[in-house]
Amino acid sequence: MSWFSRDKRNKVPAAEIAASIFQAFVEGDEAMAEKWGVPPEFATRFRDESRLYREALVLLVLGTQTGKEEVYEKVLNEYEKIILPSQSTAAGLRRIEELRFAMNELDRLLQPEQKRQSSTWAGDWFKRLGCEQYNPAVLMWCANWWMTTHVEVSRVVNESLRPS
Repeated sequence: MSWFSRDKRNKVPAAEIAASIFQAFVEGDEAMAEKWGVPPEFATRFRDESRLYREALVLLVLGTQTGKEEVYEKVLNEYEKIILPSQSTAAGLRRIEELRFAMNELDRLLQPEQKRQSSTWAGDWFKRLGCEQYNPAVLMWCANWWMTTHVEVSRVVNESLRPS
């Protein structure tokens, strides 16, 4: 190391970065169901599913970055501590499977095998909630929200972990 070069590694602890990302992208937005026109009888299921998908979206972003630098893996490990139970239980294993499914579904939206199928993806997402949605504007808004949120999570993760 040169006498005058600075240590450019990130100085913020991985646990703090993971907690900030969790707070910014997973917690809150209780009004999301209402904004998307979800009938009240489906609102609880919608909130639970959208939270699961937000958790999965952050996992997807962190997971794709882990090979770049060790700090990404540290943040991923800390994030997993926030969203997963500390002990291996049947409920914890179910949760991991739910997150894997959500990550695969988000990946299908973000990297479609065929031409744009985002409204179909959004329709399927609503259908899994038991709340079918046929309004093309709502379907496009839903798909666009997830894609835009993916970009935003990626930006925040990269900026948070970029050497200063």
